[in-house]
Amino acid sequence: MRDDEAGRPPLPRGAERYRGVMIDLARRGGWLLGGLVTLLMAILVPIAPADASCAASPAPSPHRFTGVVIATRSLDRIATVRTDAGATVEVRGTMTTVDNAASSVDRTYEPGARYEFHPSNDASPFQDSICSVTHLIARGVTPVAQVPSVAAGADTAADGDARRRRSAPWWALGSALVVATVAATGWRRGARSSGGKRTV
Repeated sequence: MRDDEAGRPPLPRGAERYRGVMIDLARRGGWLLGGLVTLLMAILVPIAPADASCAASPAPSPHRFTGVVIATRSLDRIATVRTDAGATVEVRGTMTTVDNAASSVDRTYEPGARYEFHPSNDASPFQDSICSVTHLIARGVTPVAQVPSVAAGADTAADGDARRRRSAPWWALGSALVVATVAATGWRRGARSSGGKRTV
């Protein structure tokens, strides 16, 4: 018997049982109350945004450009882009190319949408993330025509002139050899003819 119960008259049998039930309910109610508080905190406390690991105010990239996404892969995180200058480049909004791997700073792209890209590097493949100020400009945009690259073996005017200048000495040397060969052949024939007419 506890000290605070000393000197008290014993409770009736029914009252003792009722007291035990109330104590048991109070204990269970404590657990229930704790669970409710935890649930309310999970609902009411705002979830941290996806860009929580980014800088508060990212700066524009010195390598920014605009273009239209013509294809995507790796869960829309890697985009093939036709720039407004007509080049076809790749922009990676993730550090990994594994489909089932992701990070909180991965960026996704929409095919057919025009973006202003702010990559962290100056050459394709360009590296991007949600921490940059890359942003969508418009949807349903037709990309500009691709700038044709000079195919292997195709000559520009400058290339043709340079090739002709390089080949000129060889043409001159070849012509000189042909003339010399013809002259030598004619001389040998003349010498044989003269020898055949000599009498003893």
